[in-house]
Amino acid sequence: MPSYELRRDLPVFEIYSGPNGARLEIHPWFFADGHQYLGITRILPPHTGKGPAHTHTGITQHCFLLDGDRARCRRSLRSATLTTDDTLMIPPGVAHIDPYNDTDHPIVVRTLYSP
Repeated sequence: MPSYELRRDLPVFEIYSGPNGARLEIHPWFFADGHQYLGITRILPPHTGKGPAHTHTGITQHCFLLDGDRARCRRSLRSATLTTDDTLMIPPGVAHIDPYNDTDHPIVVRTLYSP
């Protein structure tokens, strides 16, 4: 499992904000635990952030809930709940739905991609 190093503050390359309060921060490539990562942090207002199922070829995805009660997600055909104690790891080629907010409060999700 990736270390706490991946949950720390990361340099922000670019920020996008939506009219509903959603925010996307893009973190440039960085090294931690001897691996290279590209990251995004999403601030999701209540009941937002659910996208379609998709896959990534050649990329491993790691997701963390940084703040909030929980996030919902899906890996293969299994739905799951992501808490601040969990790491969701999605291997290359596995269909998934990225963590999204199904609660009544904002959440913060960090997603890291490694080749």
